[in-house]
Amino acid sequence: MSVVLEVRDLTVSAALGGAHVDVLRDLSFSLQQGQVLGLVGESGAGKSMLGRVISGTLPSNFRISGGSVDFKGQNLASIAPQARRALLGDRITFIPQEPLSALNPVRRIESQFSEHWTRLGVAKDEHRDRTTAALAAVRLREPQSLLQRYPFELSGGMCQRVLIAMAFASKPTLIVADEPTTALDVSTQATVVRLIRDLQEQEGTALIFITHDLRLAARVADRIGVLYAGDLVETGPAKQVMTAASHPYTRTLHAANPALDGERLRLMTLPDQMPGLSAFGSLPGCRFKPRCPNGSSGCEGRPLERTCGPDHFVRASEACQIHRPADTALEPIIAPKPGAVVLEVSKAAKHYQPPRPLFGQKPARIEAVRS
Repeated sequence: MSVVLEVRDLTVSAALGGAHVDVLRDLSFSLQQGQVLGLVGESGAGKSMLGRVISGTLPSNFRISGGSVDFKGQNLASIAPQARRALLGDRITFIPQEPLSALNPVRRIESQFSEHWTRLGVAKDEHRDRTTAALAAVRLREPQSLLQRYPFELSGGMCQRVLIAMAFASKPTLIVADEPTTALDVSTQATVVRLIRDLQEQEGTALIFITHDLRLAARVADRIGVLYAGDLVETGPAKQVMTAASHPYTRTLHAANPALDGERLRLMTLPDQMPGLSAFGSLPGCRFKPRCPNGSSGCEGRPLERTCGPDHFVRASEACQIHRPADTALEPIIAPKPGAVVLEVSKAAKHYQPPRPLFGQKPARIEAVRS
């Protein structure tokens, strides 16, 4: 398989209060054709910042201060704006996390797809058939009936499928899915993740899947990269990262996941929170040290990449005890005794009538909730 994306020693700096702070620090990884990389970390870790580097939408006070981002022989860190625009929406596409915000609320679905087809150079008389086929590919029922609907007439899951259809429409080489399930309920999340994975395998697309959820990343990704405060602290095959995590931060993410069986235990929580950008400059060594269960004075050295298994790497200070289990002693949860009924629902039902098109038959009533 050929390499689609090669990131080498990428550093992104921000001008804050007259000083330059490294927001992303020496990131290195590669992504092959047909491969899925899951990027995991808390809010503020720098996951979405990588997407901004690829799309060329860094804030005005941010700049790429080192390294390269090679996409099929073109360095996205120095590419001309016109050349980047030619790639975006065609060879490189995105699935955002807020579907209702990403779609234009005053334009019908067909109109928004037509704009996309026009940019891709598709003849106008093919737009409707291609749009219907794209919507059917993401398993939306009766896709023709959706063409004249507005985004607010669709559910969040349906809107996200529309965006997934747009992302795959050009048969891109690379897709960046930036927390595509965050705005969805749990049952819809599973459906959307399976859909993205099925389409990715079918098309052989390289995919970066950004998420907070380590367990979700392991389900969809071939490899996992764990980010903390702009540092890629651990990368490796998804199975290895899930079963043999080495960096203390990765292990604490494991401990924060509830077990699906066995005794109910209180989840581990990390003290404090991810440091803000202004604090990055005061953390020249391991940025996880202030919250690390195994932190010591020896963790102040510059993090170095260390091998901990086949194609499995950890970036940590020389003193970091990367194989020592984090302190994950958890207390059992005492289940509360059942009390008085707080809420009771009986035979609830909800339906709505879609608007009648200008020409055509009255659409069938839709049952949203059955009694």
